[in-house]
Amino acid sequence: YDIEYSIKNIKVLEKEGNICLLDFYVLEKLCQDIRNWLDQGLEPVRISTNFSKIHLHNKNLADDIFRILERYQVPAKYIEIELTESCGYEDFDALSDFINTMKAHGVHTSIDDFGTGYSNLSSVLNYPFAFIKLDRSLVSSLPENDQAGLMFRSLLNLFHGLDKRVVVEGVETAEQASYAKTCGADMIQGF
Repeated sequence: YDIEYSIKNIKVLEKEGNICLLDFYVLEKLCQDIRNWLDQGLEPVRISTNFSKIHLHNKNLADDIFRILERYQVPAKYIEIELTESCGYEDFDALSDFINTMKAHGVHTSIDDFGTGYSNLSSVLNYPFAFIKLDRSLVSSLPENDQAGLMFRSLLNLFHGLDKRVVVEGVETAEQASYAKTCGADMIQGF
């Protein structure tokens, strides 16, 4: 998996305006899968999907998402919309309205890749994200690096104190998983 190639492609899609089509295509496929699992009597876990900041220019974004959920009769509790932290947010009102609308309808939202790009603790305070996903760059040297460990534990304590759930991304080893669990991570995600 070539992450640099993927990032370049995403930037091209955003520049050309096609990222929105891709995001909705992925959401639609996700809802189809969830519907199939429910019809088979399987209980799905919540699944997250990324949405580009470009969507925030669409005043009907929330309604467009809800239409897809309704089309497949997928309960909101199975969906999480991830907004990438590194993209930055120019329209704070649109972002806040979107998150509050999602929350009111039971759709979880998360801030993805926290610790990269335009990292900003005020975004954690200003928006009602249910989850904070710590970027893999914050765990790559754990548990060996004492200073990184101190920062990691401090971030977990801070976010838990703000009643946020923390997902640790990029966990690659058993030692990192054990360390993250010991420190109180709510969820662990590999790269």
